[in-house]
Amino acid sequence: SFGRITFGHGNDLQIYHDGNNSKLSHTGSGGLYIGANLFGIQNGAHTETYIDATNNGAVNLYYDNSKKLETRNWGISFTGNTVASGNVYAGGAAGFVFGASTSEGEYIYRNGNDIRVFAGGADRLTVDGDAGNVGIGSSSPSYKLDVSGGIRAGGKVTYEKSAASLTTTGYAVA
Repeated sequence: SFGRITFGHGNDLQIYHDGNNSKLSHTGSGGLYIGANLFGIQNGAHTETYIDATNNGAVNLYYDNSKKLETRNWGISFTGNTVASGNVYAGGAAGFVFGASTSEGEYIYRNGNDIRVFAGGADRLTVDGDAGNVGIGSSSPSYKLDVSGGIRAGGKVTYEKSAASLTTTGYAVA
């Protein structure tokens, strides 16, 4: 049998070693709270940080002593890649922002039922969530593919007509 240090009514707080692992066990009613103005969890040699937390400040999570997640006054900040096994939700007006802020100019966002890509100071791509139309250079696409501007095709373009004619303006059809 290994020794235990016990506290509380009914010995509901215990510190002990079970032969393999050191354990802190709380089995009573209420919660277990640890208070500190600066709190950290490190490896046994105190050479690598796993978690640190500062009073009225950030909580940081580390992998191999490298900060990967930090809470900020505006939300959270990640370092490195993020892999999600489920859905990823983006609230807020800007949706998914590429760069440090929307002022850098590139983001994907929702406008009503539409999904839009904003780059270079304007909406560049719109997917109409109601009609299923896609607009390039058009924020209100009227066709399945609605392009405002020239189109370049590096390969064969096939037209399958559903009407009696194909009308072109300013271009020849070979």
